[in-house]
Amino acid sequence: MAHKIIIMHDKGEHSAGAPTPTSQAVSDQHQEVLEAAALQMARIGPRFFRAVKAMMVHNLELPEDVREMGETKMLVLHTLVKGKQLTSDLAKHFNVTNPTMTRIIDGLVDKGYVERHHAMGDRRCIFLQLTGEGQDMGKRVEQHFHDAIIRFLRPLTEGQLNDIVKAYNHLASLLPEANPDVADASAESSHMSRWAERALRREAMRQRHIGRHRRRNHEPRTI
Repeated sequence: MAHKIIIMHDKGEHSAGAPTPTSQAVSDQHQEVLEAAALQMARIGPRFFRAVKAMMVHNLELPEDVREMGETKMLVLHTLVKGKQLTSDLAKHFNVTNPTMTRIIDGLVDKGYVERHHAMGDRRCIFLQLTGEGQDMGKRVEQHFHDAIIRFLRPLTEGQLNDIVKAYNHLASLLPEANPDVADASAESSHMSRWAERALRREAMRQRHIGRHRRRNHEPRTI
């Protein structure tokens, strides 16, 4: 009588006898790669945007009217491109005081880029809105930033650039699909607000230094 022999394999082994990774090993490997990816993003992301912004600001071909605006006013102009804002809301967004933001807005108003408008029904609320000239300047600033990214990435090969496109497509798949505009604005706001906060803090420190200098010059001297 013939007997049928059935060979049973352990779950952790292939039929050929080679061991397969356990679910725990796969999980540990995924966590390791995840940590490495997060670390690289945290390190490279801020450095990348700092390098691009520096390349834009120090570009000798940058028009004089854009260059003389300075980093701080560029940021506020970029934010107002999206729509009208209250001074207090801008101050909260960039983590500066209302007086500091008011001085920044005054500079944009003097250039003819921003207008102040009283809210309907409540004249205590004053909205800030870009003029036609301000809209044009905002678009020019965005274009110069885009051109700076192009110059920064130009040394990479076509294959490397495709890798970057693929990586950002993977990141895009994690963003909410219901309203991509909101997701894009949120991602952009994240890195722009960090840049803005640092720039505006420097502006606030500069304004405080000027104020202290002026007070010292006006203080009566005792003999």
